[in-house]
Amino acid sequence: MMPQDDTPIPAAPRAHRALSHLFTQATEPGASLAQVEAARVLAALWTAAVHIGGGDAHVEHWLHNSPDLVAPRRILGAHKVGARRGRPGRLVAADLAAHDTDRPEHHRAVREIITHALSHAGATS
Repeated sequence: MMPQDDTPIPAAPRAHRALSHLFTQATEPGASLAQVEAARVLAALWTAAVHIGGGDAHVEHWLHNSPDLVAPRRILGAHKVGARRGRPGRLVAADLAAHDTDRPEHHRAVREIITHALSHAGATS
């Protein structure tokens, strides 16, 4: 019998929990375009943060303090996160570029959905 380890398992980062929640919402029937885009944008932001050894703080900084998302797009491009020959990429910098060029109302709605998901994920930790 193995000894029991009472060390608590660390909770997943808040952005990762929020991402799981947004993907669940985005796959439900009747999901809005803003919900689907929010899941894609948060996935791209989280992926960029992970590639530089960052986490929730990077995601929130980009979300709240960056009028455009060029920094995470560069990170994703530098790490070649995107489409491979013959296979569509799972997460691509194009999702961030598309978000940056959306109508201001849609842009705000997507960021509000992400912010809400992040605050909800923070409350459940």
